[in-house]
This record gives sequence, structure tokens and C-alpha cells, in this order.
Amino acid sequence: MNCPQCNAPLPQDAKFCFNCGLALTGVPVESEYPQPQPQSQSQPLSQPISAGQAASSPSQAQPLYAQPPFSEPPYSAPPPFSQAPSSQPLSYPSEAYPSGAYPPPYYAPASQPFPMNPSGAWGVSMPPVPSASPPTKGRVIFFTWTPLIILGVALIALAGPFVVAANLGDKSWMGGDIAAAIAAFGVGALALVTVIVQLATRQWKRLSFAFNLALVVVLALLGTGGIAFKTQVGILDAQHYAVAGDWTDALKQYTLLANDPSCGHDCQRSVTSGVAHAHYEYGYQLEGENNYSKAISQFEASLTAAPAGADAVPAHVELSHAHYSYGLQFASQKEYLEAISEFEQAVNAAPSGPYAQEAHLATASAYYAVAQQDLAGSSCQSAVLALETIVQNYSDAPEANQARADLVAPVKVTGTFDGYPKGRSGQAWLSKTAHVPRYSAPAPYGSYSFSGDYKTPIDPKSGNFTFARVVPGNYTLTLYRYDTRYPDSAFYTWWYASNNVGAYFVQVGPLCPFTWPAMECDNLCS
Repeated sequence: MNCPQCNAPLPQDAKFCFNCGLALTGVPVESEYPQPQPQSQSQPLSQPISAGQAASSPSQAQPLYAQPPFSEPPYSAPPPFSQAPSSQPLSYPSEAYPSGAYPPPYYAPASQPFPMNPSGAWGVSMPPVPSASPPTKGRVIFFTWTPLIILGVALIALAGPFVVAANLGDKSWMGGDIAAAIAAFGVGALALVTVIVQLATRQWKRLSFAFNLALVVVLALLGTGGIAFKTQVGILDAQHYAVAGDWTDALKQYTLLANDPSCGHDCQRSVTSGVAHAHYEYGYQLEGENNYSKAISQFEASLTAAPAGADAVPAHVELSHAHYSYGLQFASQKEYLEAISEFEQAVNAAPSGPYAQEAHLATASAYYAVAQQDLAGSSCQSAVLALETIVQNYSDAPEANQARADLVAPVKVTGTFDGYPKGRSGQAWLSKTAHVPRYSAPAPYGSYSFSGDYKTPIDPKSGNFTFARVVPGNYTLTLYRYDTRYPDSAFYTWWYASNNVGAYFVQVGPLCPFTWPAMECDNLCS
């Protein structure tokens, strides 16, 4: 059959015209086969071959299959093909007939072979079928490079605003992130419009890879922008609470962000800085309210969150001040041991800070107060330890001189000679130096001597003796007596050390009254 619009020959079951693109659905056909006009004598090769000629020419091929006999209609040449655009959109015949296998408009009868066309092949001379014109170069470039162009523009659109805002704007990564999020939404919307245009051109079947890549870029941009806005909203909420002085809610919001998987590296860094600053400001507020215990906890939390952050140095200073103030509070309540602990922590928190020296001197003062308390409570040894600590570790404090004087002050020394003969007079000597003969060796007069630094009479009834003021040190005890029967004679009794080498020495300690160990006298004192 022929096209009713351009008269181009078409197969019987064609759905549209290959030339002008006219849809043939519902168009009536005049006959089952097209009726071409007879060919002229100038085209002998296109005339059918008779049965007799076929039989007399063994070199010619026989028909491949038989058809009912028919009379060949005349053939009319088709109009020349034109590239001019038609009113109907052009569809390509390769979709209906792959590889260009187009059926002939009619079949030869069984008694006749197919006529030969000018090219030498069996069949009917058919007009050339227009092929699909390839896409233009511009269209190929548009649909092939569109996703890559979108991806490149997206990277520039995200990185550019981020760098500009982070370095020239508010100089924070958060400002850059907000700018990048806005750019991501804008480029994502542009990419989405581009994909819609691509679908409208009806080329998406051939360019599915490009379509999918563009769609991935769109989703990535929109997702990036959404995540950025989500994290920024949380950070801005936390900062809003911080500006309002609601540090508890600010810390809660920062904690939620820290546990949010969408909070990336930069977000976590901002959260860490925000947490440290919130703890520092909260501690400063509590310190102003004289709530030193909680203030100390907040400053320590700030340093734990960001040991080297922007608030680290002031947090160390304020932590030192909080400990120092807390120590003064304890000292005012005469809780000196707790005060000493706070003063020492104040020094450790900021050794070179403005409160270190004050806390150092306050520690010495607290130690001296502890020594006085111990002396009043009969805890003499604890007092000695406190004074010795002042002398050793706080020698630059005013209390150090007083501690040194207290440690060398005279003390009371008492003792008893067991078995001392009653009614006998005598003296007890404390000597820092003594020279005595060896044990069990003869001791002639003059072979022994004692410095006799302190002397006190012995009670003839009980044998007790008392030295009122003895400077702390090592001493040996000697019993000195004289017999009225021998006015010119003096008798010394001493005791040897446990190794029987030299005299027996005892240390008289500082600050505390000293009781000499009981000395056995028996017949030695008679």
C-alpha cells in the first residue's frame, strides 16, 4: 500500500509512514497489495521472467516457494526522498524491523521467480528507506556531559561558599557549613530541573546512565544540605541556650548532638568546643554564687572536654581560684585539713597563676593552725609533723619562722630511778657528751666524764626527777650522788648502751613532754 499523504510505498502492516511519519492507524486501504504501474522498456532487468525462460536457462535459480499465479502489475517509481521535516515526528523503522529487513510489497507467483533488481539481487526494486538521523553533536554533548557538569558545579558550589564564609565571614566552620548547605539546595534544585528537561526530550531510554548519575547527584546535594541544616539547627539551639545563660539545657543539647550519627567531624569539633565553653561559663556562674564545689566540677569538666581548647587557660585559672576560695571557706570554719587540701589543689591547677602564691602561703597558715589544734588536743606528734612540714615545704611563709622556734623550744623531761635508796640525796644529770670506760673494765677516778648540761635533784622518797626545760636533743642520764660520810668523794652511776659500747643515750623530742624510760638502780645507787 502507499501512504495517503506522501504516496510513499509501505508494507501492508505498517503502522506509520517511513517518509513523513503519518500514523496509519484507522486509515482505509484500497487493496491488499499495492498496485505499481508497468515498467518501461528501458528497465528490462526489472521485468518478471517467464516460466519457459526459467526452464531454458539452467543457470538461473528456481523460485524458492510457490504462490498463487498472478499478473504482475505495472510498477511506478516512488517520489524522491526528501530530508525536509514533516508535520509528524519522525520515527525510525529500525524499531519495527530490526537490521533493515523490510518485507516486499508483493510476492511473485509460483510459476515465476522473483525479478532481479538493478543491484543483481532477487526481489522487487524498492525505494530507499530513510534511516534515522543520528543526534546532533550538541545533543550528545548535552546528555553525555550533563551529570559530570552538574557534579563539578556542585563541588564548586559547596566548597566555594564554605571557604569564603569560614575564612572571610564569621570565620567559623559553622558559617561555612550553612553557606554550603544553601548552595547544595540551590544546585540540587538546578540539577533536578535539568533531569526533568532530560526526561521531556524523550531521550532518557538511551541515556539511562546519565539520568541515574544526575539523579544521584541531585539526591546527594539535597541530602548534604538537609544534614547540614539539621546539625546547624541543633548547634544554634545549644548556642541559644548558652546566650540565655541556661547552661544545663545547652549541655543537654550538645550531648544530643554528640550522639547524633549525622554530626560529622567538624560538627563534633564544634560540639566539643561548645561543651567545654558551656562547662566553663557554668562554673564561673557557680563560683560567683559561692558554690565552689559545683564550680570546681564544671571547670574540671571543661578541661576534660577540651584540654587544649580555647577555654583551657582561663579554666585552669578559674579552677585554681575556686579551690583557693573553697579553702578559705573551710579555714573560716576551722576545718583546716580540708582547707589544706583545697589550697594544694589550687596551686596544682595553675602553678604560675595569680592565685598560686596566695594558696601556697594559705597552706602554711593552715598547717600551723593544725599544729595548734593538735597541741591543744594532746596530739603532740601530729603537731610536730605539721610544724616540720611548714619548715621543709613552706620556708618562705611567715609561719615557717614560728615553726622553727617551736621545734627547738625546751620541753619538760621526767623520770624515775627504780630501787633508789630512800633517804639518800642525789642528782640526775642529762649530758649531751659522755666518756666512759668499756663495760666491765675498771673505772678509776678520772677515767670518765659527763658534760652535765642539765641537773636536777632526785626525790629521796620516790627516786623521781624532773627537768623543767630541756632543749630537744640526744642525752645520756647519769646519777650523781655524794656520801656525807665521805665529804670529798663523789659517786657516778651511768648506764651502758645495749651493745655495751658507750653510754646509753635517749633522744628528747621537740614540743612534746618527755618521760625518761625507767632506770634500774638497785645496788648501783647504794
